Amino acid sequence: MNADFNVGFIHEQSFGEQMFNRASLNEFHGEKVGDLIDRALERFDNSIVGLDSAIANNNKLLKMLGDDPMMPEYEAALRKHLVELNVNELPRIGRDSRKVETLRDILLVLQSEFIALREMTQKTTAATRALQPQIDQGLFVVTVLEGNTPFNQAKVSLGFGRGDVEAFMSYACHATILAVQDSWPLGFQFLLDPKKERAATVAPPAPTTPPDPIIKVGGCSIGGSNILASWLLITGLVGGLWVKPKIARRAQRSQGRES
Repeated sequence: MNADFNVGFIHEQSFGEQMFNRASLNEFHGEKVGDLIDRALERFDNSIVGLDSAIANNNKLLKMLGDDPMMPEYEAALRKHLVELNVNELPRIGRDSRKVETLRDILLVLQSEFIALREMTQKTTAATRALQPQIDQGLFVVTVLEGNTPFNQAKVSLGFGRGDVEAFMSYACHATILAVQDSWPLGFQFLLDPKKERAATVAPPAPTTPPDPIIKVGGCSIGGSNILASWLLITGLVGGLWVKPKIARRAQRSQGRES
C-alpha cells in the first residue's frame, strides 16, 4: 500500500506538477504548451491508477485484520505512540473523523483519505481540460492568474490535501512501527500466522514415550531423568579431581616454608 501511494500516486503527481510549471514558464516565452499540459494530465491520470491500487491493497489489509482485536500489548503500545505523535490532531480531508486508536482505525481513515484524494484529482483534471480553448490560444497563464477560477480552486485544494494525507500516513505508520518495536513479536502474529479454516480432526494415536537415553559413568548405567544429576555429578568429580591436587600442592608449599 505504501509503495502504491508513494510511487504510484505521489511520484506521478510530482511529475505532473513539473509539467504544469514548465508549461507556465514556456508560455511566457511565447511557446504553445498544449503538449506539456497533456503530459501533466497523463501523469495525473496515472496517479489515480496508483491510488486505486493503494485503496485495493488497503481493503485487503482490512479483510486480513477482520474484526478480531490485536494482541493487547500491541494495542496498548500503539495507543501510546498515536498520542505521543499527535496523530489525531493532524488535519484530514476525508469524511471519516473518528478518533484513531487502533490499527483498524488507521486503515479506515486512510481509506477515506485516499477516496477524497481521488475525487480531488479528478476535479483538477476536469478543470484543466475545461481550459483547452485558452490553452490553444496561448492564454493558459493569463487565465490561471485571473484568480479564483475552478482550476485554481481544484489545484490548490489538491496540493494541500496531498500534503495532509502524506503527513497523516507518515505519522500513523511511524506509530505502528514503534508499537511493533515495543511488543515484537506479539503485534503482527496475524500476518506471520494467518487464520486457516479448521480441518476435520482425527483422534491422535496413543502417545509413545521414547526410551530413556543411557549413559555410563564408571561402568554404571544411568538414564532418563538422572542425566542432569549425572552431568552435575561428573562435573563435580572433574572439578574435585582438579581442585584437590591444587589444594594439596598449596599445603605442601606452606609446610615447606614453615619448616
